Amino acid sequence: TYLPLKELTYLLRKKKLFFGTLLIFFPGRVSLLLWMSFPAIYFMKSKVSKKIIVLAERETFFLPHCVAQLGTTHNIVAIIVCPGQNHKKRTKNGLKLFGLKTFFFIAASELLARLVNIISINRYYSLRKVARRFKIQYENIPYLHSPECYDLLEKYKPDIIFTQLSYLIKPDLLSKGLFWNKHCSLLPAYTGVYPVFWSLLHGETNFGVTIHEMNEQFGRGRIIQQSSMFTRSKSFFSIYHALYDQVPLLMDKAIGGKVLPDDKVELDMKSSYYSFPQPSDRIEFLRKGNHFDHPFRLHPAILPGGKK
Repeated sequence: TYLPLKELTYLLRKKKLFFGTLLIFFPGRVSLLLWMSFPAIYFMKSKVSKKIIVLAERETFFLPHCVAQLGTTHNIVAIIVCPGQNHKKRTKNGLKLFGLKTFFFIAASELLARLVNIISINRYYSLRKVARRFKIQYENIPYLHSPECYDLLEKYKPDIIFTQLSYLIKPDLLSKGLFWNKHCSLLPAYTGVYPVFWSLLHGETNFGVTIHEMNEQFGRGRIIQQSSMFTRSKSFFSIYHALYDQVPLLMDKAIGGKVLPDDKVELDMKSSYYSFPQPSDRIEFLRKGNHFDHPFRLHPAILPGGKK
C-alpha cells in the first residue's frame, strides 16, 4: 500500500467517504493516484494563498464590509490601522464638502453604524471587528511612516499591501512591498479626492473603480483591474456603495494574477486631477440635482466561514 495509515485515518476522519471506500478496496491504485495528484493540488493552493495586509485609516461605511468579503476567500494576515486627519481638520473639510445639514446626517449615520456593528454579529462597520471575527491580527501604528509600520511589514512579509490612505506613501516605504490601492473612478480620469463628487458635478453617467499599484503620485500607478458601471443615479453615497461592491471581485482577479490588458483599460478617458471641493463646488453640485443622501447602508451579513 502506498498510503500510510495516518493519511487514511485523516481522510476518514474528514469524512472523505468516497476516497476512503476506494482506498479500502483498491488501496494501491487509489493511493498512488492521490500521491501523484498531490503536487498539482499543492501548487494550486499555494498559487492563490498570497499573504495580504490591509493598511488603512479608520473608516465606517465602506471599507470594513469590503475587507470582510476579501477575508472569506483570501489570506489576510494583518490589518494595520493608522490615524487619518485630526478631528479639527476632518470636521472643517466635512463641513466644507457636505454643508452643515448633511454633516450632521453623517454623524447620525456613524452612530447608527456603530450600534449595528455591536448588535449584528455578522455585519461589519469597523476594521477591528473584522479582525476579531476573522481571527486576523489587528495592529495600530502612530503614523504612516512610523518605525512600527516598517517593523510590521518586515514581520508579516506580505505579498500584497492593500491600502486606503489619504496620504502619499514615501518611496522608502513603497520599497518594502507591493502596494495596491482602489480608486473609485476609471483611471486615468478623476485622480485626486472624491472622484464620485467630481464625476456627478460634470454630469457623468459612466462610473467605475480601479485597482492599481501605488507610486509616489496619487492614482498614477500601473492599472491592474478596472470595472465600469453605467447609472443615472445622482446619489453620492449610493454610487460609492455600488463601486465598493465591485472591489472584492476585482481584487480576487488581481490576486489570482489576472492583470487587465492595456487594450481593456479605459484609455479613452482623459487624464484629470481634482483636489478637495470648495463650498462653491457643493452649491453647483446641488444645483444640478445631485444629492448626498445617507451614507449608512445595512450590509448583507457575512460569516467568517465564507457564507453570506
